[in-house]
Amino acid sequence: MPRYFFHVDNCEFIPDQAGIDLPDLNAARREAVRAAGQMIDDSQQSFWEHMTPLEHACDG
Repeated sequence: MPRYFFHVDNCEFIPDQAGIDLPDLNAARREAVRAAGQMIDDSQQSFWEHMTPLEHACDG
């Protein structure tokens, strides 16, 4: 079973050191969407309060 790594880059690169075994690319895509949703949920209101257009999100 292939191992997929989900690195996060939110103006700071956070590598996924462990990865996760998933049966195929479609399962990896579903996991990516699930994980992104969880990150948004974990950030709660601050996600909506600090929204910036993606192309300018990391500009200083």
